[in-house]
Amino acid sequence: AGFVEWLADDAIPVKSGMSWRVVAKAWALLASLCIRNPAKAVMAEPARLDNMKAALQHKTADSVLVIRHGFQAVLLISEHPKAREYMNSVDFASVVNDLANVRKDEFISKAAQRAVAQLGWQP
Repeated sequence: AGFVEWLADDAIPVKSGMSWRVVAKAWALLASLCIRNPAKAVMAEPARLDNMKAALQHKTADSVLVIRHGFQAVLLISEHPKAREYMNSVDFASVVNDLANVRKDEFISKAAQRAVAQLGWQP
């Protein structure tokens, strides 16, 4: 989980001068790590979710690859009940929908629909 913490705290928060390629790779790595439940638990912390939300709203999120990988991360992390509860309290769904409207990409549209559905899922 230490690597996920580093990724969430230091790599995902976008810093000036980071190219969209670096940001896309960081999101892809986060999404792939969050397939496992321990990584989802690490990401369920409000501060890390706030970092994710801010990174999704950053200007580098106009890249199709950044948006695709970001949505995959949202979809996987929102499977954790604590993360989903917090993400709903800060209206992650509106961020997802706003980003889906930035690019007209079939994968982005489908991923946005799935992410919003996952955020609204009730056990």
